[in-house]
Amino acid sequence: MWDSGKTFGCDTAGAHTILQSGKAACRWQRREGKILLNVEIPFNTTAMVYLPVENAADIYENGTRVTELEEIEIVKTVKKGTVLRLGSGVYALEFS
Repeated sequence: MWDSGKTFGCDTAGAHTILQSGKAACRWQRREGKILLNVEIPFNTTAMVYLPVENAADIYENGTRVTELEEIEIVKTVKKGTVLRLGSGVYALEFS
């Protein structure tokens, strides 16, 4: 589980790259004890995303638990994390 009580000195970060299928981007920010993660995946592409959250039900996409969304696949839960498979699109993930 993410320990939002620790201070790491960085509250936001992001990166992007241009693929043959388009722009892939990821940006996160820490706000009010939560992590907000914006992910952009280009057309005809999938991405594997690891989040430091043990229980997938604690991850939200636009306010809905990812466990309730068909378009987000929970690949596996590992010690201290969850791996999601995201298809093409823009996602606004949130966890604490």
